Amino acid sequence: MHRRLGRGLAVLGATGAVIVGGAALANAATSGSHSSTSKSGSGTTSTTPAARSQPRSPGHCPHGAMPGNGSGSGNGKAKYNPEATFPNDFNMCQKVDLGHFATSFEKETSAPLPFSQLANNISTASCSFVRQHRSAANVNLTITASIYPDTSIATSQQKNARVNAQQVDPTFTTVANVGDEAILYRNKATQPNAPGQQAYYTESIRDGNLILTGTLIAGRTDSVDWTTSERNQITDDLQLVAKNALNKLTGA
Repeated sequence: MHRRLGRGLAVLGATGAVIVGGAALANAATSGSHSSTSKSGSGTTSTTPAARSQPRSPGHCPHGAMPGNGSGSGNGKAKYNPEATFPNDFNMCQKVDLGHFATSFEKETSAPLPFSQLANNISTASCSFVRQHRSAANVNLTITASIYPDTSIATSQQKNARVNAQQVDPTFTTVANVGDEAILYRNKATQPNAPGQQAYYTESIRDGNLILTGTLIAGRTDSVDWTTSERNQITDDLQLVAKNALNKLTGA
């Protein structure tokens, strides 16, 4: 598989913190036997033979929902069709509303970077944002949607995310009223000498055979720790951005 990550790998200024935008993209790595089509913000498209080899059904439902399937509760039925959800002109950035982040990190450091890729085993679309607040802080936010061919696979991936959350953040949160299941957790800081100056969080939402992940890392460049109140605001904002992106993506 050939794919492009563009600026999905961002270095957060003076903090020295690094985050891989769209961590779920790593799950898309497969052997050369899998076909795929990838698109990045540069407008370049790379296609291997037989990419998009499964034609879209003329009777596909709007927003990528598969007609006549179950509720997506882990019984193996696919709720979302990747070719319908991520059409040729799809841009994930158009599905993401930054909300309060647009004012709390008021300056756009670089333009939002979309990415999309169709493949037989997992289809992925993402958008990465890099912003800053004066000279005091910066943030890298990536929203990634991954569609699996079978709901049971998505359920297994979400279970793995929960296990990881338990390991890195024993006080992780189970988020209610979004998708079939969702969790929010704090990752270990990539700056061991100044962990208080980094806010690094992930939210993982499963809805049927789709997993939407919001990954955020905010670094202080003024050598001041994030307060509890500021961290709570950041996680509240992340939850709202992720939930709204899921709703816009699925037409909920």
